[in-house]
Amino acid sequence: MRVAVVGIGGIGRIHVEYLGRAKEAQVVAVADLDQAKASKVQAEYKVPKAYVDYREMMDKEKPEAVFICTPPATASPAGLGRCRQPAVPGRAAPARPRPGPSRGRVGHADGS
Repeated sequence: MRVAVVGIGGIGRIHVEYLGRAKEAQVVAVADLDQAKASKVQAEYKVPKAYVDYREMMDKEKPEAVFICTPPATASPAGLGRCRQPAVPGRAAPARPRPGPSRGRVGHADGS
């Protein structure tokens, strides 16, 4: 499965590291507003592409799954902007997350 990671801070870097070990996943791109940080992770984990604009990454790379690892205040716009349509024709679109009970965090799709 082709995957991408948005936000390469602490948790994003960890996602790239562990996804790189998974036989079922191929990290095709990372995106972060800090180009130097994105490029460093790209080189360290041998990710093919690094972007500053996640929308450009989505349009060019067409990942099947995206890990959004940005702070809560920016995660919802990044996720909801692209998760309304299926990434792969014929597959159901992901459930739309709802803000959780604390500080606008995104909760589970089942409402928990």
